[in-house]
Amino acid sequence: MPNTAVTLSAAAALVGGVLTAAVAMPTTGSAAATAVHPASAPLPIVQTTPMLASTTTSATTGVSVKHFDYGKHQGNDLDVFAPASVAKAPRGTDLRPAVVLVHGGSWTHGSKTSMYGAARQLVGQGYVAFPISYRFAQNSDYPAGRKDVQTAITWVRKHSDALHVDPDKIVVLGSSAGGELAASALTWGDGSRYGMGLITLSAPMDLGLVAANTTHTGGSAKLARTVTDTLLRCLPFNCGKAFARDSAAEHLDRRDPPSLVFASSNEWVDNRSSTRFHEAAIGHQVDSELYLINGDKHGMDYWSKAWPTIKKWLQERFDR
Repeated sequence: MPNTAVTLSAAAALVGGVLTAAVAMPTTGSAAATAVHPASAPLPIVQTTPMLASTTTSATTGVSVKHFDYGKHQGNDLDVFAPASVAKAPRGTDLRPAVVLVHGGSWTHGSKTSMYGAARQLVGQGYVAFPISYRFAQNSDYPAGRKDVQTAITWVRKHSDALHVDPDKIVVLGSSAGGELAASALTWGDGSRYGMGLITLSAPMDLGLVAANTTHTGGSAKLARTVTDTLLRCLPFNCGKAFARDSAAEHLDRRDPPSLVFASSNEWVDNRSSTRFHEAAIGHQVDSELYLINGDKHGMDYWSKAWPTIKKWLQERFDR
């Protein structure tokens, strides 16, 4: 069947407190095919930190939590949130869909712990969730964060049998700068090899727009300086080239996975970053849905409003 555009809503409409403007494209091809995978690599020894025991299981929630290093750099660590019954199953059995969670923090700070609430909700749906850490821009050269997200996903796929993950059913979700990193990771080259779907919340994906401080707020001005001085470290005469070269929408093509894109209607990160990414996806005939949340909340601050849509979208994606 040819890829023919299907308009879900011709104009923005207020539905359940969410201002939506969504367009979807049906997908075809090998993504729906059943793949046969070789056994994944054995897991390394579980690493521990003072903040998190190596393995904890809550009797009240039935959630198992494990902690691992996924890469060679400081800050390359992740947590594995899984249904307790799944974590106890024999290796290679009860493989579940997975969601990799990338926290925000203007590329310079923040913690994967901010994604723990979302991780537990995802486990409640029967999924395995991976809140990850990554290198910050002030301590590493661009694009270290993007590479770390890709490395984390590759690590999950490599150890999928031991983690009880279906490697064909991985979605990456990022909030704020974590959304930009997630989008970058899934648009450089063949994005579909890293995941079957992308979810972003208030992601500053158009770096030129961010650097222009278009919303004229304190947070926007600070983020603009971070993009030029800390993330890209560009000078006035070459920043334009860097913006075009490093913005996710400029790299998006038909090899990339479908996306679910959120932003607030009046937040400090210009929501045109999300709109332009969504429009680029549609232009390349890639599934995309865009939702604008009424108000000025940013990223995970409107999680409760976005969650019902995210839950439904994940179910539809993972059931294919």
